[in-house]
Amino acid sequence: MATWYYFRRDGEASSFYAQSSTENDGSRAQITSPMTRSFFQTITKSFGTICLSSILLALLKTLHYLYRRSKNSKNAWVRAILNALLSCVESILRVFNLYALVRVGVRHEKYCDAAMATWELIKQRGVEALVNDDCVDIVMGGGRWIGAVTLAGVGFIASKIAYKLDWDIAFMVTVVSFFFGFSILSVMAVTVEMSAVTLFVLLAENPEAMLLNHPIMCRRLVHVIIDRCEAEGWVVPDEIKELAAETGQPLRRGI
Repeated sequence: MATWYYFRRDGEASSFYAQSSTENDGSRAQITSPMTRSFFQTITKSFGTICLSSILLALLKTLHYLYRRSKNSKNAWVRAILNALLSCVESILRVFNLYALVRVGVRHEKYCDAAMATWELIKQRGVEALVNDDCVDIVMGGGRWIGAVTLAGVGFIASKIAYKLDWDIAFMVTVVSFFFGFSILSVMAVTVEMSAVTLFVLLAENPEAMLLNHPIMCRRLVHVIIDRCEAEGWVVPDEIKELAAETGQPLRRGI
């Protein structure tokens, strides 16, 4: 996603990516084998950063589990409140790590630097980030279940109607098809979720890069965002207003 965002079709990087790449590791911005370079970057320089973010979340999950297993308080209200607080902190840390790891993958930053930049982004766009994460979860969750049920139905029809197998074998094929479809679609959903988060972070930081490299897609995105904000009565973000002015997209209703 970052490669598509910062590079044009001719393979030339925009000035935004070239500047950030020079400031971080001194290397020139290239588009040669982005998947291979990202993989080796992940298992070498950024491996410790990824492990650190995972350890923090794992420690919090462990503390939450130990508290649920223990009997620290006999008051049911206190236990419910503490469980709710730990669940909220766990969800916030998960979203925070998600946005921080985007910067690690795109900018090759250390975890502390990425965390500080993510904190600044959340202070400016915290509500929008949570809405973005929630919308992606709803769409991907629904897609997983619909796809799994559809694949299970196809498995049942193929086994029982097409091949006329016994009921027990048809039931087994249906269950296996459901779990197989759910697993495959879950892997695909993670890719889509990370792409959406990456686009959100890059658009919040450098909206001009998308206008420079992909003007047609940028106009479509600005049009959709403005229409959605007007339909829901939301305030259009300042970055979108600037892009709308540069692309000639009018802001109606004075929003």
